[in-house]
Amino acid sequence: MVEKFRRRLIAEGLSKNSVAAYLGDVRQFLKFLREHGEKVLQRINRESVLSYLAERLGGDEKPLTRRSARRMLTSLSRFCEFLTDEGKLAANPVETIEFGKFERKLPVVLTPEEIDALLGATRGDSFLALRNRTLIELLYSTGMRVSELLALNVGSIDFESHTLSVAGKGGRERRVIFGKRAELMLLAYLWTRQEAAGKAPAKTTPLFVTKNAQRMDRRDVNRMLNRLMNLAGIPKPISAHKLRHAFATHLLDGGADLRSIQKLLGHQQLDTVGAPTT
Repeated sequence: MVEKFRRRLIAEGLSKNSVAAYLGDVRQFLKFLREHGEKVLQRINRESVLSYLAERLGGDEKPLTRRSARRMLTSLSRFCEFLTDEGKLAANPVETIEFGKFERKLPVVLTPEEIDALLGATRGDSFLALRNRTLIELLYSTGMRVSELLALNVGSIDFESHTLSVAGKGGRERRVIFGKRAELMLLAYLWTRQEAAGKAPAKTTPLFVTKNAQRMDRRDVNRMLNRLMNLAGIPKPISAHKLRHAFATHLLDGGADLRSIQKLLGHQQLDTVGAPTT
């Protein structure tokens, strides 16, 4: 079907570069659907297009600029128009997406109420409860990649400036601001660790550790999140990366512009970035 679409574009007189750009956008979108286990043509609709845009905005790959997002929607619209002509779709779903407003229409992976429910499921003042609550709060309120968060050491925290020293992609370091709620959680969590060990953790030790004092990995985090999701009664699959999506989409809903969010997500060099919460 993509090859047939390519022939149509050529027949319409588009330049080689334009054809390549359209096909690249379409193939990336179809790859996204396949990776999410979708029957590709049956799942091309408004929701899947918006989900793909959310993935590209909050993901670890090169993020969309406003210009590339417009081009991508144009590419997908032309492809859907072609599928409609071929009888594969009843209508072009991209036509219902407004270019100037699509950012605010991105689907929220988790609602703010679900984030609160997830935090509420970490009841108690035990080491694990405080660790889990702090980890979720930092992931959501800063938009850090889970790999960045798990690489933090105790010495990465600067309580005076309310910042974390984060090693981003390519070894690039940036300062990420955390809010008052995260500060209180961090202090309670570190105090509990100190009480259990009989001494304050060294600055070079991992910030987030297992019961055996080993640095947590991505699987530990996702297992923890899914257990808490069940306790909170959230009927959605969840991962650490989906908290990063929620961070980005909630900021969009609040009126933040795309470029600022990309900076907060660590896609561009900044001296200090973050989204403090109260």
